Amino acid sequence: ISSVAESFHAQHEINYGYARRSEPVEFVNLRLVALGKLPEMQPAKTISRGKNALEPIDYREVFFEGTSSLKTTIYKREHLHKGQQILGPAIVEQLDSTIVIFPNYQAVTDSYGNLLITNQRE
Repeated sequence: ISSVAESFHAQHEINYGYARRSEPVEFVNLRLVALGKLPEMQPAKTISRGKNALEPIDYREVFFEGTSSLKTTIYKREHLHKGQQILGPAIVEQLDSTIVIFPNYQAVTDSYGNLLITNQRE
């Protein structure tokens, strides 16, 4: 630690023209860049809850570009499980984000809980 304090005083003297070596040094911020090797992580797969039907929590009239308002199904993200399909227009709500599934798009929940959204016209 004494060599770090001396390096600080030396740099302070270069930057500001003086150093107070008799004064204590206080660490306010410490930044670090490090490289290392970690074991490969495997994402946790979601638990299948069976083939029960996905129930919407609400319906809303939503305006999409080039359309008048469309009745749009609203789902809660935590109600989704592996393999469930959602046809757009739909909205999936969760605590930290909102996912819009546009008309003519479809979302499918994969085994890791991701929503894979595809255009049904392609």
